[in-house]
Amino acid sequence: LALNDAFHHTYEAIIMANYVPGPGPRTAQYEEDNTYSNLISTQYPLVNLLSLNFGYHNAHHKRASTPWYQLPQLHHELYENKTSLTTTTGNQVLPFSDILGAWYRHRLSRVVQYDYGVVGAPGMPHRAKDFVGALGVSFLTV
Repeated sequence: LALNDAFHHTYEAIIMANYVPGPGPRTAQYEEDNTYSNLISTQYPLVNLLSLNFGYHNAHHKRASTPWYQLPQLHHELYENKTSLTTTTGNQVLPFSDILGAWYRHRLSRVVQYDYGVVGAPGMPHRAKDFVGALGVSFLTV
């Protein structure tokens, strides 16, 4: 799960005591544009049960109270009627093979860098190659 958790967002974690909502980069659209779903398999959805559907991260952000076992259905309802899960910046599903490569490539820099890196454009091969990922975002990545 730590592998998935490190690659769900391209924005830093914020301490809620210091958070000031309102205009600026922390809008709901900004969050959606910088949140990614990391499904183990899109072809065989049952394989995602290995991580208790943890990869359905965009669906979780849309309705955080949805139980883990209903996330695939919610993902389908929200995104499958479109050509892909897209926001203003492009497709938000990163293949597991991409994040696995990025996890290995940035295994040391992720510990010392504050910059999470960038995700390549939709349709680009190895979109996550420059995505460093997060460390310490939640109890799963410590």
